[in-house]
Amino acid sequence: IQGNGLVFFNDQADKGYREQTEMVYGISVDRIASSVNVIFRGSRTPADWAANKNFNGIAVPNPVKDLSQFANDPSLPSEVYIHSGFYEYLHRYDGTDMGVFETLMPILEKHPGFSLLVTGHSLGGALASLFALSAACRDDIPKPVKCITHAQPLVGDKSLLQSVRKLEESNNLLLLRTRNYEDGVPAVPAFSSKPHFTYTHIGIELKMYDDKTPTNIELRQSEKKMKNFALNFKALIKLFVIQAGKDRQKRAHSLREHLLRIEKYEKEIQSLG
Repeated sequence: IQGNGLVFFNDQADKGYREQTEMVYGISVDRIASSVNVIFRGSRTPADWAANKNFNGIAVPNPVKDLSQFANDPSLPSEVYIHSGFYEYLHRYDGTDMGVFETLMPILEKHPGFSLLVTGHSLGGALASLFALSAACRDDIPKPVKCITHAQPLVGDKSLLQSVRKLEESNNLLLLRTRNYEDGVPAVPAFSSKPHFTYTHIGIELKMYDDKTPTNIELRQSEKKMKNFALNFKALIKLFVIQAGKDRQKRAHSLREHLLRIEKYEKEIQSLG
C-alpha cells in the first residue's frame, strides 16, 4: 500500500508450527494517515489456542490508575479482572508488555505527531484491545489511542468496562469492535469459574448483519445487562451445538467477511458519524 510500510514483524519464521510460543504481531507506519499501527494476528498455532482456552480470570492492578489524571480517582477500582490466557500471552516474559513497547516506542519517537492505531482479528482482537488499554494508560503515548478489532472474544469483567469508560470519556482511548451477527466467537467466554465473574465487552460495538435480515448495521455501547447475557447464550448455542451452522459460523467469523461487510455498508457506517 502506497505510503504504508511494515517496519517490524515477529513471525518467528525460524521456528516450526508447534514450536512457536510467542504471540505474532507487526508494526507498520502509514505516512498518509500519519499513524503508527500495531497489528495482532489471530489463532493459528497450539500456543495461540492454549491462550484462548485459559479463560479463568486474573486480578491485576487497574492500569488506568497509571495515568496521572486518574491516579487518585476514588471512583476507579484498584483491581480489574482480565482473561488470564490473553493477559499472560500479551505479558509473556516478565509480567509486563514492555517487549512490544520496547519495539514500538523508538518508532513513535521517529514519527512525532503520528497517532497510534492498534488492531487485530479474533485472538488478535483481544490482544489488541488489551494492548491499546495499556498504551492509553501511558503518559508518553499520543492520545487518543485508537483501537479497531474484528470478531474479538471477551477480555474482562465489569470493573474493566468501568475503567475503559473513563479512558473513552477523557478521550484517551477510542475502541471499536466489529462483529458479524452470526458469529459466536465474540460471545465467549461467558464467565470465569475461578475467580467467579461474568465477562462483559468493552468499547463500542458495530454489529453487522447478512442479507437475510432487514437491519444492516447496529452501533451500541458495551454494557452489562441480562439481555446481553441472553444474546451471548444464543451465540454459544450457535457456535458449539448447531451442526448445520458450522459453515456459516466459520464464514461469519472470518476477517474476510468482516472486511466485505464493512465495505458493503460503508455509506451507512459513515452516516453514524
